[in-house]
Amino acid sequence: HMTTHETYIKKRFKLDFFLNIKKILVLVIFLSIISLFIFMIIINKTYNNTGLVNGVFDDETFVITLDKISEETDYEWIPVLRYGKISKIEGYLHGLSKKFTVVFSNGFKASGKLMEPFSFWEKDFKKVDIHNYTNFQKRYIRRTWADYQGWAELIGFYVDRSLNIYKKPPMTGRYITNKELYSYDDSFWGFVLRNLPTYDIPVCIIAWYSEMKIKPPRKDVLENLLLDRENFNDHDEETALQVSDTLVFDFLLDDHDRIEKHNWMKDKLNGYLLWDSGLGFAHGPYPLDKDLDILCGHKDWVEITKSPGIKCRRICKFRKEFVEKIKGLGHNGTHRLSTSLQIESKIDPLYPIFQYNIYLTGKSKLEKVSFLRDNFYHGLNKRVRLILGHIDGCIKQYKEERVIIPTSDQYIPKLHFLREKKKKNIIIEKQQ
Repeated sequence: HMTTHETYIKKRFKLDFFLNIKKILVLVIFLSIISLFIFMIIINKTYNNTGLVNGVFDDETFVITLDKISEETDYEWIPVLRYGKISKIEGYLHGLSKKFTVVFSNGFKASGKLMEPFSFWEKDFKKVDIHNYTNFQKRYIRRTWADYQGWAELIGFYVDRSLNIYKKPPMTGRYITNKELYSYDDSFWGFVLRNLPTYDIPVCIIAWYSEMKIKPPRKDVLENLLLDRENFNDHDEETALQVSDTLVFDFLLDDHDRIEKHNWMKDKLNGYLLWDSGLGFAHGPYPLDKDLDILCGHKDWVEITKSPGIKCRRICKFRKEFVEKIKGLGHNGTHRLSTSLQIESKIDPLYPIFQYNIYLTGKSKLEKVSFLRDNFYHGLNKRVRLILGHIDGCIKQYKEERVIIPTSDQYIPKLHFLREKKKKNIIIEKQQ
């Protein structure tokens, strides 16, 4: 039998042995981490020597920006945005969404928006049908990840082209690699992401539009659209109709962002752009009755027109040609808006695009769901019916000749949606 002292010595030996093993393992792990970081630094330096050096291009490249929007500029820009070779990427902070700038090898400059945040594992959110939600539950549906706006921006572009408006710059979905996207990011997280094994990131790439200016519509435009005043000259009438077109478009996308005055952008020809639809579909696939408050305009207008029991007054003047265009997408039209959208967007590499939608559906911020894409298509058609219903209500109240206003002859040539859409397909070949 072992003595008590021998037993103690034996236990102490085992303890020391395991402690030494533990120290050795800790040392091995520590050295492995150090070695990994040294390896990543070497790889990072090797990659960045190709011209992308943490966002600083090694020569001052002449860049080309967009100064007009037309079918011709789509044919010129979209192939480059979709498949062009990227020479430079930089991040920039402006507004809510996560954005970056891109310069292509031919000098075209663009901005980019992300579709979704990075995740180490595959994102597999529960697919849900809006029809399974009660009207009460629908009130709590809201966008999550509001800074990831690429998918709504891209849908807005294809709705613009479906309506033949051409007030949004050319854009497209595409994939870029983590090596490209995070080349500019000198933060620790950017360092980690660009040195992971190569993976594809879905993004929305938007042609860089130059010479824009912030120009929120004035109070007299509100008085015009509310039919509180009459006898405006042709120029003021056209300005009011452009604002009306913009608010109707925003309603179709459930985009409430133009409540802020800084989102009212004009081009160099003094025409309003349909700028920034990244926060579209704010309340999910289907519209709520309160979404018609988008027709109240920006904050100042809401403040002016609110009264006890009424949040704001909705506009009641609309462009005749645009109303007829929308009616063509209703029940009696040759195409629904959903059908036109699918036809326009089918060529996009990220089609159907709605797969990136993620929403919160209750008071909790924990459960995230993704709605079926057909819910969004049906929702667009419902919005068409709602806006036409609002216009009919205005006609009953004020009579058609005051509500539906034809465009002045001098401005008709500028309305792209009155032109016959060209049948020519955009020939897009992937650059080798």
